[in-house]
Amino acid sequence: TKTMVFTSFDGGTAQVWTMGTDGSGRRQLTTDGSNGSPRPTADGGTIFFVTNRSGRAGIWRMDASGAGQRLVAEAPESWDLALSSDDRTLLFTGPSVDRVDSTWTVPTGGGQPSLLVKGLTHAVESPDGRAVAGFWQARPDAPLALAVFPRAGGEPSVVFPGSVPTVNGGVWWSRDGRALYYTNADRMNVWRQPLSGEAATVVTGLA
Repeated sequence: TKTMVFTSFDGGTAQVWTMGTDGSGRRQLTTDGSNGSPRPTADGGTIFFVTNRSGRAGIWRMDASGAGQRLVAEAPESWDLALSSDDRTLLFTGPSVDRVDSTWTVPTGGGQPSLLVKGLTHAVESPDGRAVAGFWQARPDAPLALAVFPRAGGEPSVVFPGSVPTVNGGVWWSRDGRALYYTNADRMNVWRQPLSGEAATVVTGLA
């Protein structure tokens, strides 16, 4: 049975759990503080997560069993945790110096986080590792839009101003890297946006 990693609020505090895809073997991995946004590596051997545990808030890692929990990077305000396509880098949202929600990166081996794109949230790396996509605000008063940036940062390579994403939603790449999936402002449906610029289409069609 394959295993999935998830956040549960059983007991009133967010904690990281695992269980089989058939619902068997449910097991709690964290207990100290509030823990969430678990991101396992491709081989499932390591799980990265965000925690607010006292004095050591930030991004942590642990073995798939829950053992070996240790700090990767101090980032007291961090969310939208994501792994790069090669499992070597973590991307996350956190405030910039002037308090603008932005995308930061840090090596999975630990280190000092560095700012990648100011104003970009929910960032995820493309399958080929050459780009990141997310929800972007060019200015604090600008509308939120789906956008793609070079992996090295800089100016966006494409912006979809007609998109209506939600800050509570998410962004995902298609397996071939030719389209993006995202949650619209209705917070129920998933939309598909081709990078070629064609109009976005709804995928789920929920009410």
